[in-house]
Amino acid sequence: MYVCILICNTILSALFLIGINNNGKSDVVFLVDSASISNKKEFRKTLAFIKDYVSGANIDHGDVRVGLIISNQKNYVRFYLNQFSTKHEVLDALEVTSYKQGRSNLAESLKIMRNQVFSERFGDRADAPNFALLLLNNQSHSTNSDVIDVEFDLAQKEGIHIFAFDIGESNLKCLKDVFLKPSE
Repeated sequence: MYVCILICNTILSALFLIGINNNGKSDVVFLVDSASISNKKEFRKTLAFIKDYVSGANIDHGDVRVGLIISNQKNYVRFYLNQFSTKHEVLDALEVTSYKQGRSNLAESLKIMRNQVFSERFGDRADAPNFALLLLNNQSHSTNSDVIDVEFDLAQKEGIHIFAFDIGESNLKCLKDVFLKPSE
């Protein structure tokens, strides 16, 4: 668990540096696989991870935009990149985000992220790099890994940089299968 925290903090620090190197701009979407989270307490820990990032991000001056997707059998966008313009608004929205258990539908979540959330209509900016942070906890079950692979590849081709975080004790095989594929 401590290693994960160290790795997560290192990656978040890298995101800040990448933003600085791109005129401080970045569009960041958190994709929470709530199907992999066993209870409300663990869900709150996951949201705390997001709050840590938001607390340090330069949202108020428009450098960073944040979106949130909750993934389960009924995927939903909690908020889009252009929905909030202040850190306070994002933190308030996270505070009232509710836990919903269900089966994993990661492929559909990636498709929603790619087609909707990272679109100009919902706040994606051409001059800001796109980052997706997939947050898993406990056991993530993938029943459609081929479709996940397709959506993941399409997202990468569209310039979306995807990072997977094991907030708890996720099924590392799922993470490796989806996110550590060899380059073709």
